[in-house]
Amino acid sequence: MVFRLGRLRGARGPGLVLIIPLIERTRGVNLQVDTADIPP
Repeated sequence: MVFRLGRLRGARGPGLVLIIPLIERTRGVNLQVDTADIPP
């Protein structure tokens, strides 16, 4: 995910992504799925 001036700019796709220093900030996001058993 990319944040520009504190606002979410969205997720970026694979490949080369240009980030403007001091204006944009990146954050990694865990994409693993967490499952839980729900009793009937």
